Amino acid sequence: MWQACPRFLVASQGTIPTSCVRPSPVPQTNATSQSTFPCTNFKLTGAMKTTSIPTRLGRSGFTLIELVIVVLVLGIIAAVAAPRMFDTAGDARTAATRHSLSVLRSAIELHRAEVGSYPGAVLGTTLQPYLQGSFPAPEVGNAGDAGVAVSTDDPIAAPAGTEGWIYNVTTGEIRVNHADGFAW
Repeated sequence: MWQACPRFLVASQGTIPTSCVRPSPVPQTNATSQSTFPCTNFKLTGAMKTTSIPTRLGRSGFTLIELVIVVLVLGIIAAVAAPRMFDTAGDARTAATRHSLSVLRSAIELHRAEVGSYPGAVLGTTLQPYLQGSFPAPEVGNAGDAGVAVSTDDPIAAPAGTEGWIYNVTTGEIRVNHADGFAW
């Protein structure tokens, strides 16, 4: 492997003599000066300036500043991305409840189209022929409770009771029986 003389760097005009390029890091002895340093057999003129070359010999790895910058950048990325990733469970529950509400509204309208009136107060058994599987329970609000509270308010004014759904038998309106999803 050929390497340039690590002792001097020629900053302007001039070139490094070929005697300053050595095939290995073993120092050469100059016959005239008996020096153990290579590249001492040429003179620099006044127009040529020299600077020492910074070497990385014996240094490996990263500096503390580099590591701190990397950790800081990763921290910023995590701070921006974490809220978006960790709220996905809440978004999934909301989407599942909206879907269940849509299925129930479709089943109520199918019952009305077939029978001519909205189902009575017992929705779980009345709507079973129009549902695939069991009667759904909301995932938000009174989660896990598939019960239906009956209301005669037109429109349904506010959530009441602990059941998962609230239903008006005269208008066929059904909503989530909780403030979190009542407006859907």
